Amino acid sequence: GLITKFNKTIKAQNDGKPIRIDNTALSIFSASTKDWLEEYIKLSDLGAGFIARFLFVPASKKTRFIGWPATRDEETYERIKQNLLKIRKSMKGELDVSAIKPFYELWYMDLFDRVHREETVTKTIGFDQRLAIYALKFTTILHASTYGNTIITLDSLIRGIQLAEYFRDKTQELFETTFLPKFDQDVRKMAEFIYRHDHK
Repeated sequence: GLITKFNKTIKAQNDGKPIRIDNTALSIFSASTKDWLEEYIKLSDLGAGFIARFLFVPASKKTRFIGWPATRDEETYERIKQNLLKIRKSMKGELDVSAIKPFYELWYMDLFDRVHREETVTKTIGFDQRLAIYALKFTTILHASTYGNTIITLDSLIRGIQLAEYFRDKTQELFETTFLPKFDQDVRKMAEFIYRHDHK
């Protein structure tokens, strides 16, 4: 059903003519090492806002060493599965955000006040505009996993905002240590290329 709808949409946008897309792959952007990330991120990815749509969670140090993966605990797995089914059944209908709305708006205004006052990497890449939505998503997920109902509480919002702020700090740290040095190198290379080929 999804493929049929997708094909109809594409045809409607292309005067009724089908568009062939070969070797289609849907994936999430990820990297196993910082070096790989530096190697494959392009300047256009930074400027176009592509990278800002992803949350990167860098590990500053290795805290666990696992030589052999543990076998799955079936009892824990079954308990998680049942809890997820319970949440799915109970989380229906509109979310009641009346208890958190004024507090969320205060944090939102404070966030953008900080963004306007500071020249941060997250501002440059447009990350902060998306952070407000991340905070609400984190709040909903945390609330659902704890309470399993649609009445969002203040403690869930506080945890969601704390998580969003943590991601903001880590994203800024990652960009400053990984992407910006590469960005500066690319700018210097481009400036040298222009100088060599066009003195005018």
